[in-house]
Amino acid sequence: MEKPETLIKTISALRKAAQESHATPYLIHEFIPASQPHIMPGDSGLGKSPLVGQMLVSLALGKEFLGAAETKPRKVLMVDYENGPQVLNILDTICRFLGREPGEQESWLGVLDGNDCGAVDAADRWGAELITVDALRGFNPLAESKNDHAAEMLKELQKHGAAWLLVHHLRKDPAQEQAKRKPLDREDVRVLEWLNAASGARALINQTHARLAIDEARTGTADLIIRPFVKGIGETGKVYINRVFDEEGEPVGYERATGTGLLSLNHKHWLSRVEGQSLTYGEIERQLDLSRSTIAAFLKECAQARLVEKIPGAGFDGGKNKPRYRFGELPNSVDSVDSARTVR
Repeated sequence: MEKPETLIKTISALRKAAQESHATPYLIHEFIPASQPHIMPGDSGLGKSPLVGQMLVSLALGKEFLGAAETKPRKVLMVDYENGPQVLNILDTICRFLGREPGEQESWLGVLDGNDCGAVDAADRWGAELITVDALRGFNPLAESKNDHAAEMLKELQKHGAAWLLVHHLRKDPAQEQAKRKPLDREDVRVLEWLNAASGARALINQTHARLAIDEARTGTADLIIRPFVKGIGETGKVYINRVFDEEGEPVGYERATGTGLLSLNHKHWLSRVEGQSLTYGEIERQLDLSRSTIAAFLKECAQARLVEKIPGAGFDGGKNKPRYRFGELPNSVDSVDSARTVR
């Protein structure tokens, strides 16, 4: 056992640890840090499987995922316990939705039928940087219900140096209890509290690195909301997404929802007063005559809707070089009011 004094950290040691935690590289910005186990809890029937499929195809092709920047192609592995023969159609459809041919992912994306077992060894042999497990209860039933098994499983996955995303279900509460569950997009809902509705062992939430809470979007004009919570960073914001359908009404993929339809009435009004302008924080404060905390909430919601861009060190205010906030719809964004658009 270590002596108590060896457990004490200096300020510089704490600062170094904080810098290292923030320096964790992402495979997919906002969503998936590298080399760690993660979890995505959400109700059955939301469309988690095709969403995870799009994540894998995007990484395999080096394409952007829901607005995250494109990267180099990376090897990925889908471990499937739920979709069976449908997997091929899901992946091919998403690949075409992303503007590529299915054959292009041949050397980058692998699929393992969960019933064949040996997922960890298979992931090592394939050289996968991201492995998705759909769903956890098929991969390790004991880890779903017992804290010690969950902790041991997560510890083992972390040893292998790849990122793992465990798709998980919410607890099957009686109808009256489900009705009491607050929507994930409510302002007064904290992600970790909402995640208490996840099925089974608490270690699955407490000891994973990123928790991607997913739910139906009940405000704005989006289909789903994802709220990531990353260890050492905290909640990283709300991501609204829409499902895209083809001309025959079949779902083909997801896109990030953007635009004024995601803003509250007050925020829409404030945006109309600054739209098209590039302002420092102080200039926004003076122009809107609002408290700093209210402006912070306004900027956060505008950023989530892709309606403001922060430009570091672009303006002077009070004799100091400060960032500016440029208001207006950002390039390559699609207004979320157009949630029913089709792909031809």
